[in-house]
Amino acid sequence: MLQRNTTGRLASTETGRPARRTFGIAMAVVCGFLALTVAASWSANVLAGVENGGPRQALQVLVPQGWAFFTKSPEGVTLVPYEKSPTGVWERADSLPQSNAANGFGLSRNQRAQSTELAIIAAAVPRFTACQDYLTACLDKSGGKVVTVTNETNTHHFCGSFRIVQQEPVKWAYRGSVPESVRVARYADVEVECPR
Repeated sequence: MLQRNTTGRLASTETGRPARRTFGIAMAVVCGFLALTVAASWSANVLAGVENGGPRQALQVLVPQGWAFFTKSPEGVTLVPYEKSPTGVWERADSLPQSNAANGFGLSRNQRAQSTELAIIAAAVPRFTACQDYLTACLDKSGGKVVTVTNETNTHHFCGSFRIVQQEPVKWAYRGSVPESVRVARYADVEVECPR
């Protein structure tokens, strides 16, 4: 489209066309690569067999670590802090999982340091109490010896009385056969002091 500029001459107003074309090409490449990685990461199905070669092997040569490099297994053992509410009910003391609305459905990264801080606190606990049972049963057990530890981190998300529970989700195949979806291996009652 032509318009008169400040000098009175006719000039084109379509200066953004090459930039839009470059952006479109870049987006097509990114979307194509994303589609290829998703298709290659699926297990054997109608679209992708288990044969050697093909896009799956080519992608594994290019990026050998796969998605597991960036994620933690949801079936793994985790440390979770619980604290008693004023009504005597045990509640999670951390702001996880990441997908909570309070965390912007995963957009906020502020709570990512909590797992590291909790691991540092748990490493200072000399002894955990074994509890091979479901979460509710282990939380209902009377508190054992309370261990006092100092929170040496600079974030101080956890200060006060907690029960640190080492828990693991029940395997998906058995979820309908058991009363709860979380099993506990051990726990420790701690009093966390935070220096100011």
